[in-house]
Amino acid sequence: MSHEVPEIGYGAKLPKELADGLAEVGLIDPPDRIAMPTLVEFVDQYIAKRTDAKPATLKVYGRCRNLLASYFKSMPLDELTVAGAKDFARWMKTKKKPLGENTARRMTGFARQFINDAVEAELLTKNPFKVKELKVTVRGDAQGFQFISMEDTGKIIGACPDSQWRLIVALSRFGGLRTPS
Repeated sequence: MSHEVPEIGYGAKLPKELADGLAEVGLIDPPDRIAMPTLVEFVDQYIAKRTDAKPATLKVYGRCRNLLASYFKSMPLDELTVAGAKDFARWMKTKKKPLGENTARRMTGFARQFINDAVEAELLTKNPFKVKELKVTVRGDAQGFQFISMEDTGKIIGACPDSQWRLIVALSRFGGLRTPS
């Protein structure tokens, strides 16, 4: 009797204990190794199934995926540890072209989101990125704030190409409204 071990999603197969038990009673052939996707394979599959995400979101997901691929290479998903997650967060801020604090936090947040999906798919029992020490909240940067004087605002309004742009500048400066970047 020859039966293939059924897939349970994301290219993963039955958990080893279950496959061994089924093989023991002759329902399936003994599995050599239960296939576990690599971290990067899993993230690729996660991104592919997110047909509800906007193109800009998918682009940011891709950036996080590339960072994970650079750091973790072809590590199987089930070998990811809290220590590895912490090392990844540190690495992003110290690599050759380091990321800023907020960008590193955001990428850590996306990694946490990806791995939450692996937990929900029952490929992992816990999320190594979901520990208190890994910060994912983006914070304001007071050094980036500047006060725009009335004189400078007048110059900007004078340089606007049309009335719509003059209105956008006026409402954002004088009305305090947020405008798209």
